[in-house]
Amino acid sequence: MITKAQKKNISDAYNAFRCLDNLTHKAYRQEIFDLEKNYEKNHRKFSNGRQYGLSVADAAKYWTVRHLLDAFRDPEAYTVKDCLHVKKSVIYAQSVALNYRKPFFEALDEFCVPMFDDLDYCEMTEA
Repeated sequence: MITKAQKKNISDAYNAFRCLDNLTHKAYRQEIFDLEKNYEKNHRKFSNGRQYGLSVADAAKYWTVRHLLDAFRDPEAYTVKDCLHVKKSVIYAQSVALNYRKPFFEALDEFCVPMFDDLDYCEMTEA
């Protein structure tokens, strides 16, 4: 079950990356969020009425930040060859991390990264 502190950390982390929405004509953070929201909705269709402790929007925010952080830490993790086997949002986050390093440093100062790293998706989704 997600706690208020965990939910706040996810929200703070997601909001910290708002700078990625104003770099060009594309809202990069929003694009990743939209992909993740669709993935999460499709994932839940198979749950057959299961109750979740984490909303679809909060789960999408979590995965958006998770992918951005992972991409920032290892921007060379995937290649074009991986596009067939890795979620589009992961590849997209890696591209953003490779192209816009400076905004990442600014965003990392706005939330508690170690606390975010300690979040466990499986535990948070339990109702």
